[in-house]
Amino acid sequence: HRVDLSAAGEAELRLLPGVGPRLAGRIVAERSARGPFASLEEVDRRVPGVGPARVRWWRGRVELPREDAK
Repeated sequence: HRVDLSAAGEAELRLLPGVGPRLAGRIVAERSARGPFASLEEVDRRVPGVGPARVRWWRGRVELPREDAK
């Protein structure tokens, strides 16, 4: 099961490695405030506490909108 970072709620985000309730809340709040994420690197830049290690853990476990679909 892949988690859709553009639509997942806090409970679903917590299925990802290294995501607890506070980080899940920050991801949802940032997405609500500024729109969906285009890449994992953008999630790292926009959400405090994500970091490169989590980005590596999440590869292959998340879905994001395709860059060329914009």
